[in-house]
Amino acid sequence: MNNEIAFRLSADCKLYQQYMASREQQIKFRSLARHFASKHFGSESMTFRMCKTLFCNYDTPGQTCKRKSGDLYQYKSRSALQKAWEDEVFSQIDDQALNNYEFWWIRCINRGSYSLWDHGGTVYGYLSSKEDKPKLPDGAEEIKMSEYYQIIEEIEAKEKADA
Repeated sequence: MNNEIAFRLSADCKLYQQYMASREQQIKFRSLARHFASKHFGSESMTFRMCKTLFCNYDTPGQTCKRKSGDLYQYKSRSALQKAWEDEVFSQIDDQALNNYEFWWIRCINRGSYSLWDHGGTVYGYLSSKEDKPKLPDGAEEIKMSEYYQIIEEIEAKEKADA
């Protein structure tokens, strides 16, 4: 049997602030990466990893890629594209803010699943464990699972109507 809880975070708690700071950096990263892709590859529709090393789904002529990682090419550390990536994209990102809430769930569950997402300025979360009942993170208010799923259904219905 799964033990699960849903919650919403208070806007003044540390996890909420870390989540929102990370989200802001993710949005900034995507914008900078699109601009980088347009400038260097002539296309904005590319896939990148959010890290200092340039990984993308585009191989350039001249063998500047050193290896393939999954579906993404990794550029050589001394290549002109890697240097441009560091200067134009990664140096503009607050790496600490980007990743500082990444392992928030460790204090809440031993093994299980988790999610953290926002909608309309509210951050929601979910924890599920086959072992002990999950612990709420600091600054969280437990909500009924029915309320949690109702919010998700409303979002999905709006996205479907907007499509």
